[in-house]
Order: sequence, then C-alpha cells, then structure tokens
Amino acid sequence: MLHLLYSLSMAQANWGPFPVEQEKYDVFEQSIQRSPCSSTLVKGLQMPDSPQYRIMNKDNVWGTSNMITTLSVATEELQWLVPHAHPLVIGDISKKHGGPMKGHRSHRGGSDADIGIYRGQAEQSPYGLQTVPPSDFDAKTNWILIRALFDTGNVERILLDQTLVNKLREYVIQSGELSKKDANHMFPRQMKQTIWLREKVVHHHPGHKHHFHVRTYCGS
Repeated sequence: MLHLLYSLSMAQANWGPFPVEQEKYDVFEQSIQRSPCSSTLVKGLQMPDSPQYRIMNKDNVWGTSNMITTLSVATEELQWLVPHAHPLVIGDISKKHGGPMKGHRSHRGGSDADIGIYRGQAEQSPYGLQTVPPSDFDAKTNWILIRALFDTGNVERILLDQTLVNKLREYVIQSGELSKKDANHMFPRQMKQTIWLREKVVHHHPGHKHHFHVRTYCGS
C-alpha cells in the first residue's frame, strides 16, 4: 500500500468541456496565469489506451509527463485495490500543443485533467462526465482514487463540489482513515480564497458536481 501524503498544512451527461463561467473565482485565474506550464505544452505526451480507464476524446488528452504518469499510476492502484471498479472516465487534459481550450480557463499546459466521479458501487457513468448526487456518491472508491492520486507526489490539488467534499470528509473520519484534524485539512468545510495557497487538498469549485478536476505540479 502506498503511503498517503497528507501532512501538508440529476443533470444530463456532458461529453464536452464545461462552461467557462463555472470557473469564476479571480484567484483561480490568477493561479493559472502564474503557472509556468499554463499556456503551452512542450514535449507533451498523449494518454495511451488502457483497460484501466476510458478516454472521452483522444485529441484532448495530451499532458505533461507528470500528469500522464499520475493518472496511469493512480488508475493502476485503484484497479488493484478495487478490482470490480469500472474503468475511470478521463475527460479533457490539454490539446497536443496546449493553449486555450474551448470551455475551459485552465487545461492549457497539460497539468489539469477532468476525470469521472465514482457512483453507486464503484461505477462510472457510461455517458461520460455526469452529475453525481451526494446520495449516490461512492465515498470509499472515490477516497481510494484520491489517495492514489496524492500518493504519486505529483498532485497539487483536486477540485470538487462542496456537497461531495463533505461526503469524503465524513467517510474518512467515520472509517478511521484520517484523524478529524487531517480530514478537515484535506477536505475543507468551506471555500475561501486562501485555500488556493494550500496544497494537497480537495476543495470546492463551482461546476464540479460532474467530475474531479486534478491539477498536477507543472514539472516535466
């Protein structure tokens, strides 16, 4: 089992990118502008095909080696720990050479990826990235996925709707996976602009009832 790095202090299916206006916090846009790999993708890698995940659009899954490695390793870990889990749905990462992508303010430099949320009993929607209500949220499987992502050491943060963040926090506390203090750090109770100054957290951002938004460190 990989060691968790946590010490740092019903809508229709949508197969395409989500509306820009959903990502409306100015601090988010500023964080994108500060990122050295946010506007172009140099020597990017395309996500290869694998039975561990399902790619929505092959033209939009180019990323940094950090991103491609992170998703590959995390999905392999998930399949090992939850053999009955559906292959993870992978949405947009970046175009081949990066740059603006329709419907997104980020996803420009290969360090941002949209991935599916597990519902029911480790299930992914057959229709792509689809809204998951709290009542159908598979907290256990989603926690295993999040833990595998952070265990790579490459993930800076994950964005998700607050109602689902709350379900994750409740699960890790009740299951004993994390102490209450560590759970409150990793899964903040409310969105504040200062959250963007923290790392290794899963926090709220508008428009993320359909998917996780994973941001890796820029790196190579």
